[in-house]
Amino acid sequence: AANMLFAFDSAELTDDAKAVIDERINRFKGQAKLTAIMEVDGYTCSMGPEAYNQKLSERRAQAVANYIAANAVNIKASDIKVVGMGEADPVASNDTKEGREKNRRVEIIAEGEIIK
Repeated sequence: AANMLFAFDSAELTDDAKAVIDERINRFKGQAKLTAIMEVDGYTCSMGPEAYNQKLSERRAQAVANYIAANAVNIKASDIKVVGMGEADPVASNDTKEGREKNRRVEIIAEGEIIK
């Protein structure tokens, strides 16, 4: 899993987020293949209306999925399931700025095998 941080009210990948995805792509390039559909789950902090945050979490997950499909060898958009989780499952308290920043994330779940 990799966590991606987003700016407040944004679904745009930061340069740091792209660097993390690129590192994962390059680490397994040509050495692994998916054995199941990759899942990309988007999350938000609890600021703002719940319905808005649900849509924002979906846009965040889609942004990551689009980046992976465009930059990873042998992973197509049809290999990725995009899920918006909204405010569910915070990893930190939404009572602090630092906690809210950690909750603005995307988690990538990928199962695969090493190619020999």
